[in-house]
Amino acid sequence: YNIEAKQQLQAHQHPSSLQCQTQVDFDASHPRRSANYTPSLWKYDFLESLGSRYDRKEFTNEAEKLIKDVKDTFVETEDLRATLELIDGIKKLGLAYHFEEEMDKALSRIATTYRSGKYPVIGEDLYLSSLCFRLLRQQGYQVSQEMFCGVVNNNIKGVTQKMTSWEVKAVLEVFEASHVGFEGENTMNEAKAATTEILRIISAVNI
Repeated sequence: YNIEAKQQLQAHQHPSSLQCQTQVDFDASHPRRSANYTPSLWKYDFLESLGSRYDRKEFTNEAEKLIKDVKDTFVETEDLRATLELIDGIKKLGLAYHFEEEMDKALSRIATTYRSGKYPVIGEDLYLSSLCFRLLRQQGYQVSQEMFCGVVNNNIKGVTQKMTSWEVKAVLEVFEASHVGFEGENTMNEAKAATTEILRIISAVNI
């Protein structure tokens, strides 16, 4: 036999090997269910037809003016705390994309000045140290955890009973800063554990 004839003979002798064994039961008594979804009102043409009074020229001009004012503030502000809080506020408002250049220049200047030892107050001010540390690390600068290595207080209860609103703000900032720590940074882990416990106690007292 040639190859083609041999294949035909094998198919005739073993017809089951060429047959699909899967059977599908098309039962007319079980019709396909319909979800009966209501057509969405949010069609493309409808969305395009929506307008906002803030699209008008006067609001656009006002937004541009405010952006310019903030950029001018970066130039005029020399105080470390004011600069850091300005950057932090902008980031938390989700407006950083408007001021990326200004923030980068400001943080670069702060990092250079800190390395030169001209910001001794950073090591003494818990809030300022934590805020500076967090913003610099978020921007990609290599900053040692030793910037606020002395912030962990073993006597948590004694501290929380007498904390002022400003001290609570500092603890919150340490808590935020602890989340930009790297693996193996024990000081950061201790700071996170301590501030978490402090905040838990404060929350329980004020409920």
